[in-house]
Amino acid sequence: MPTYTIRDNKTNEIRNGRTFHDYYNACDELSAIGVNWQRNWYLYNEGWREQQPAPLDLTDFGFEPIKDHYLLIDEGSSTDSVFVTYFADEFQGAKNRRTSPTKLGRYLKQFYPHLTDDDVTTQSSTIFTKLLKVELQLAYTADDIQAIYEEGHTGALNSCMSHRMDSGHWSYGWMKHPTRAYAGPDLALAYIRDANGILIGRSVVWPEKKYYGSVYGNYDKMRAALVQAGYRDHELNGARMSRIELRRSGSEVTLLAPYLDGCNVCYDDGEYLVIGSHDELGRIGTSTSGYISVTEYRCAITNKKINRNRALEVLHPATGAYVFIDRELSDDNTERLHGNRWLKTTNDADYTVIGDGKRIPKGVIQTYYRLCAVTQQYYLSSEGINTSDGWVCHKVFYTDYVVCQASRTILKKTQAKWMEHGAWWHPQMLRDNGVTIDGKNYANVLQTLAA
Repeated sequence: MPTYTIRDNKTNEIRNGRTFHDYYNACDELSAIGVNWQRNWYLYNEGWREQQPAPLDLTDFGFEPIKDHYLLIDEGSSTDSVFVTYFADEFQGAKNRRTSPTKLGRYLKQFYPHLTDDDVTTQSSTIFTKLLKVELQLAYTADDIQAIYEEGHTGALNSCMSHRMDSGHWSYGWMKHPTRAYAGPDLALAYIRDANGILIGRSVVWPEKKYYGSVYGNYDKMRAALVQAGYRDHELNGARMSRIELRRSGSEVTLLAPYLDGCNVCYDDGEYLVIGSHDELGRIGTSTSGYISVTEYRCAITNKKINRNRALEVLHPATGAYVFIDRELSDDNTERLHGNRWLKTTNDADYTVIGDGKRIPKGVIQTYYRLCAVTQQYYLSSEGINTSDGWVCHKVFYTDYVVCQASRTILKKTQAKWMEHGAWWHPQMLRDNGVTIDGKNYANVLQTLAA
């Protein structure tokens, strides 16, 4: 467990001789000193060495590394000169303050004084040749990028995105290897191999801008190869990745998305996944799962992705399902029916002509209308009635059907019996409760009067 001390900026003496075993306790102490504590004090982390990248290993060239220097090749290096930076002492290391870039030869001469000028020249050339004369290769296609990542699934190249597809790690049936998304229009995967063809380093790069991201594997040689090729360490914000859709459920979409070192966020512009955040389209955090789930706000009119603040939810005429449109297009492209806003389209297949000749969205029909069993046309549910022959519209009902006065059952007029007291009866009601005399039908209670 790392420990912390608060030290004087000039003398490096420990304030009050106190050691903290908790980072937050140390921060509380700094806060108690005052908002301008940085003028006189700094926080010394005993574990700062573990947080450093692997330094340039000079033991390969016969030199004993200088303690706490953590020598690194500087980005200013080229095919002509090698520049390095280092920590002057452990306290500068704790502050993460490196020296200004200096030529490798000058560094060797300063810290290895036994070397002659000829020795310095020879050793600098040797280091340059071994470190910078490495062939940098680029993988652009999804297949090639995936293959390089999977090749480095163990050892120094191992990372959360290097699991092989056949390892069972990406266990979802719909899953693809996350790194395939890097094969967009902007990015590539840079990598190097040793003399035996063994993969020893990789880094996602933006070739057009000459940017490189996190380095995996042999840091010195990979970084040297990148520097030699003109690349510099820089965030990849704005780079476009492939937008690979894995599955969809309504407006919820699952997209392939590798874990992004550094910024760890991207946004979906509808055509690509773009690294970084966007003022209107927001941002989505990536994770080691290799995919992200997003609500897709895509305008059903223009088919373009829109900001969620501009998205208006309306009902689609064909299905009655909710879709999104750009709010600015709603006046000319929607209509209000039965308290809801419906999208208007030019596709006749999305509509049905109802009984009164109006053109109504099929989604409305499914919810608010019924089909007349006789006319085979649609009417509002309130414009018809159920009969033994099915649901019929009022127009058909009042023309062809009657209600039995006695039983209140509905039947066709052609099947009903007209009673002399001025009502329609079901034939069964006449048989049970009436009589026919001289071709006229009477209820039993009226039979005596008729005689």
